[in-house]
Amino acid sequence: MRNRRFKILAFVTTLLSLALLPLLDWSKVATLPVESWVGLLAMAALGLISEQLAVGVRLGKVVSDSSITFLLLYGSVLLFGPEATALFASSSWFVSQFMLRRKPFPTAVFNVAQFTISAVLAGWVYSELGGRSSVDIFEFSLGPFVAFAATFSVTNLLLVSLALSILEGSSLRNMVGRLGGPKGSHIAYDFLVSPVSLLITVLYIEFAIWGLVGVALTLFFIRRSYLTNYQLQQALTNLLKVLVKAIETRDPYTSGHSQRVASLAKRIAEEMGLLAKKVEAIETAGLLHDIGKIEEIYTDILRKPTGLSPEERTIIESHVITGAELLRSHTAFPSEIIDAVKYHHERIDGRGYPDGLRGDQIPIGARIIKVCDAIDAMLSDRPYRKALGLAEVREQLCQYSGTQFDKEVIRAVVERDLLEEHAAEMAHQEEKPRSSIVEGVSPVAPIAQPEPQVAKPLIASS
Repeated sequence: MRNRRFKILAFVTTLLSLALLPLLDWSKVATLPVESWVGLLAMAALGLISEQLAVGVRLGKVVSDSSITFLLLYGSVLLFGPEATALFASSSWFVSQFMLRRKPFPTAVFNVAQFTISAVLAGWVYSELGGRSSVDIFEFSLGPFVAFAATFSVTNLLLVSLALSILEGSSLRNMVGRLGGPKGSHIAYDFLVSPVSLLITVLYIEFAIWGLVGVALTLFFIRRSYLTNYQLQQALTNLLKVLVKAIETRDPYTSGHSQRVASLAKRIAEEMGLLAKKVEAIETAGLLHDIGKIEEIYTDILRKPTGLSPEERTIIESHVITGAELLRSHTAFPSEIIDAVKYHHERIDGRGYPDGLRGDQIPIGARIIKVCDAIDAMLSDRPYRKALGLAEVREQLCQYSGTQFDKEVIRAVVERDLLEEHAAEMAHQEEKPRSSIVEGVSPVAPIAQPEPQVAKPLIASS
């Protein structure tokens, strides 16, 4: 069904791209001098190289390519004009998608169409605002240039988000937030690096084709730096996932729990508009929130098929301290990750552990992870009950909002479709044997949660 909807989208965007072509004055392309055509072809070649060096970034179940070709487009509109830039965009993207990368036909068609739409609309805005282009002198008008960049970025973001939301089965709003970054941080980053396009323009005007050689070296440096940083992040993430998986193999019942908590924590943090750096830290903390259970002392308790004694519960609750100390021994982890791991069992009303923090004393990462931990527990089967339905989970979250859970975090979950998305993610995972009570949660109300007869096991987290 999703593939069919995506094919329809590819068809519609193709028709739209053709319908928008008359917005530009294509007669200007015919009047370009030979030198400009040579420069435009050289720019297109750099664009193809840039696309070949693009970095694949995983977003949920799909992969989106991230490249710096947009910098060439920004330079091209200043040099050759919006019409030539749109031609450069559509033709180079066609070669890249169909011939070099050999993308599946619907994907290639959509990518070419959406890139053309973005370039044509941005070029039209540039022309309407009086933007000028020249290969002889540097003519730069801030307003038209910013409008071109903004139109291209936003149009590209919306169209790509629409496609990925269809393929992944998530909401458009959520996907825009993930691609655009918290409060549009990713788009802001594109604007921050856009002055590189001015360098491209100046180098070409001063040194013609040889200037583009300098451009190529600059682009290679930018891409290499980005790729190295991304690879290091991925290597660390993969290593952490292996470590967490090793912990969870002690009890098959918890398989995939930490990764799901991390995924949901990231979505909630983004929904709350937190900065990208903090979102990343919260996601990492979600992955590591049970890292303390790697110690041998917890193994037998985790595998125990019955409820826990007070002594055993004291031991299992100490995993947050153990985890924090373990992370603190490795200087690569910042304090906000360590604190989120240490305090993810604190409660808003001060009845949690290990320090009995309350309200805003609890780090925001810990407050988010606590909710994620509880949601994943409620949506999972237990030896003493089946997984709860979405309506029941939502009711439990609202009932204990302001006591166990942070109200703002709960609001971010229940007012959007994050709960439904998490349930869908769990449904896609392979079913595994579940033989014991996980994370020390017994079918009786946990200690330090004194309100009686309120079905606490449904929302108690590890």
